[in-house]
Amino acid sequence: MIWRIGNGEKVRIWGDNLLPEILGFKLHNIADSANLEDRVCELVDRDTRCWNSGLVQRNLIPLEAAHVLNLPISMRLLEDEKIQFFEKGGNLCQDSISYAPKK
Repeated sequence: MIWRIGNGEKVRIWGDNLLPEILGFKLHNIADSANLEDRVCELVDRDTRCWNSGLVQRNLIPLEAAHVLNLPISMRLLEDEKIQFFEKGGNLCQDSISYAPKK
């Protein structure tokens, strides 16, 4: 599963699946000063409903910043939502499936 960004309040910057173009869907280069519980909403300008590009570029390496800045954000700032990710060919990406533990 991968997060579709709405308002960014549920999604952690470090550790959650949010980047479909990056292997593993996660940001890999964690800043030294990063708090692992930081949320994506901290990178969004709520007034403009756009990424705070300066903040994103200061806190992420250029490749990862470019991918984040290309992610769409809900203009209505809806809740974040977990979705299954499909590759360009229409195939379900197996890495995006989460399995419930067997009981």
